[in-house]
Amino acid sequence: MRKFSQIFLLFLVLALFMFAGTACKKRTYAADGVFTAFETKTTKSGGPELVIVEVTIENDKITKFNIDTVQSYQTTGRGGSKAWAFNTESKKEKGYKYGMHNNNPDAGFDLDTQEGINDYKKYLKDNNLLEWFEQAELVEKFWLEKGVDAVKVDDEGYFDNIANVTIVDNYTKVAKKAIENAKKGLAIALAINGSDVVWAEAKVDKNGKFTSLKLDTLQGDTDQETGKFTWHAKTKQQKQYEYGMHNNLEGAGFDLKTTEGINNYKKFLKDNNLLEWFEQANIISDFVLKNGVNKLEPFINNNGKIEANEGDAVAAVTIIVSHYFKALTKLYDNFSK
Repeated sequence: MRKFSQIFLLFLVLALFMFAGTACKKRTYAADGVFTAFETKTTKSGGPELVIVEVTIENDKITKFNIDTVQSYQTTGRGGSKAWAFNTESKKEKGYKYGMHNNNPDAGFDLDTQEGINDYKKYLKDNNLLEWFEQAELVEKFWLEKGVDAVKVDDEGYFDNIANVTIVDNYTKVAKKAIENAKKGLAIALAINGSDVVWAEAKVDKNGKFTSLKLDTLQGDTDQETGKFTWHAKTKQQKQYEYGMHNNLEGAGFDLKTTEGINNYKKFLKDNNLLEWFEQANIISDFVLKNGVNKLEPFINNNGKIEANEGDAVAAVTIIVSHYFKALTKLYDNFSK
């Protein structure tokens, strides 16, 4: 009987040990959901370009990658100035309309028509070629099966060990960043406003709940002589008062590159009951973190601005928020399961 009790006790200890080991197993990734990384670049024609990689985590494992790129077109700004704006569709969304091979000498189909699309698809098949989105899917599959570290590139930066993929590897570095974001619990969702990149950024816990939230924007300038676009070195949040949202008002015009100018500008804001961009953005993010993104929508009018009564938590916000709302909605959707 004593021997039986000892054996039973041994099994009990082993069972408790195994249970504790399972219960205390540390996650590889901070939470399940969709984690994103991006990189801003410029196209060969000199316009802004946005490279995006999303990684989906389910049951603490990578189950999906999604690669995409958004390019831009030249347009006209205020007073007829040269400017750029992002395309309304990404490369993936364009599908065959992107026409990666349509400038070949024996191609040149009208991709605005279904007949042209069909002829182009036949051309690709006959010449053993793949459109951009098809190649992107092969890269995503390779990463999923072999890992991002297995990628090899040649001296010119092209993928070197994925069959039928001829595109430049602008993506593996961004994919590694997305994986790192998943490990750190840094969630990002993007939106586009003209040539600006807008995003919502949150820290997420193991249950997929946000513990902090921030909005940000990166802008750039177009050289009026060359037409080339250059990204700013700092985001709006990084610039803070240096952004000078109200510095063109009468009575302002301070030199925001100096400490004295910043201090005078801050006093001007206080005296005129005005808030800088980052202060207004923080009001929005604080409100959404506390109340949820759906509570913000009723305050947004048809012009994309806040319409609130005095005393409402977001009443002091005067910036256009519709594109931030789009990013916030996507961010919450990415962790809704």
